Amino acid sequence: MKLSRILLISIIAIAIVILLILGFLMFRGNSQPAQTGLSTATVTKGTVNSTLSATGTIISANQVDLNFEDPGKLTSLSVGLNSAVANGQELARLTPTDTKLDEETLTSTIDGTVIHIGAKVGEQLGTTATQTKSTSTTSSGSPAIDTTGFITIADTANLQVKIGVDQADIAYVVVGQPVTTSLDAIPDKNFGGNIVSIDPIPTNNQNVITYTVYASVIGPDTRVRLGMSSNVKLDLGKKENVLIVPNLAVKTTDGQRSVTRIVNKKQVDIKVQVGISDDKNTEIKSGLAEGDKVIVGSISLTSSSNSTSTGGGGMFGR
Repeated sequence: MKLSRILLISIIAIAIVILLILGFLMFRGNSQPAQTGLSTATVTKGTVNSTLSATGTIISANQVDLNFEDPGKLTSLSVGLNSAVANGQELARLTPTDTKLDEETLTSTIDGTVIHIGAKVGEQLGTTATQTKSTSTTSSGSPAIDTTGFITIADTANLQVKIGVDQADIAYVVVGQPVTTSLDAIPDKNFGGNIVSIDPIPTNNQNVITYTVYASVIGPDTRVRLGMSSNVKLDLGKKENVLIVPNLAVKTTDGQRSVTRIVNKKQVDIKVQVGISDDKNTEIKSGLAEGDKVIVGSISLTSSSNSTSTGGGGMFGR
């Protein structure tokens, strides 16, 4: 009799434990955000001011490389490095190796400053096709200003910044677009400007495709020098009173943008169409409504994808 009572009590105790476990699991399943400590944000209306940052180098907007037409001996050099020259001014003379040819004179084709001289008086010069390429370098050793030939002249009063833009961003860069340039060497001043040209053919460096973009530098002072490294911000546009979410709320899966929305205490992946982004927020064009709750900086527990990443896709949406 006593054994039966103990058995009954044990069965009841086990049943209670099972019910408690089931209840806990059901509660956790209906309250994932609260149990996992996920951060959330509310979809609101706000302003997105989108910019793209890139690094660049200060160059001349007008640079020419000058060479003699024939090989020979340099017999006269009338300019030096940093000499100011005028269009048509004589720079040097050469006696051709072929004695049947007359002495050759090299003259400047622009107003500017001599930034490179490739030989001294008395040295032999080759033909234009065999001239050695010279590269001025920054203190870190990376190429800054390329020169080819015997003498290079640059218009140092008309400067540009040469920028490398990733292929993923080049579609958002257009001629005339405003830019702001800052220089590491001149931290107390920023310079305005605009995109003036975009190279049609990209460069491929270890499978990284970039396009070379040139922007004007408006109002440079005497401290701005060729070859200086620069940081450039391109203005991609500003939108006001649009739906926004934090960048970390936006995920990309196989090229599709989505967010994880909280619906009845459950996580639901919602496909969205995004617009521009800044360093904090991303514009949402469709898929969400003002007041919706979304998860920030987390992969959805209900997602079936095997390749999900978080983030707003850089400085602006694609």
